[in-house]
Amino acid sequence: MSFRARIFALILVVAVAAIGTTAYLSFRLTARQISDSQRQATQHVADIADTVRSYARRHGSWAGVAEKVRQLSRPTTSGSASSTCTARSPSTATTSPAAPPARWSARRRSSTPAPR
Repeated sequence: MSFRARIFALILVVAVAAIGTTAYLSFRLTARQISDSQRQATQHVADIADTVRSYARRHGSWAGVAEKVRQLSRPTTSGSASSTCTARSPSTATTSPAAPPARWSARRRSSTPAPR
């Protein structure tokens, strides 16, 4: 085998090993994060259920539980996962479905007409 072929094979082995190691580490870290997230979500749901049950035991009814549920939901609200049934996406937030956003209208007015 020539020197060039041996160097090429060495570089190829190093590249494949680096790519394989990166893929393996990425997979392991992602799997661990997913597992931790699921564990925390399950624990949080169990904590909420325990809190609501203890509220019912202490008060003897469900009256006023809505405020307790609101308090429990506050610390877990995150910007990426929070949404409501009335939330709109930015594309549907215009006042009229047929009207384009104001910035588009401004661009169209300021642009010069195409030559004929």
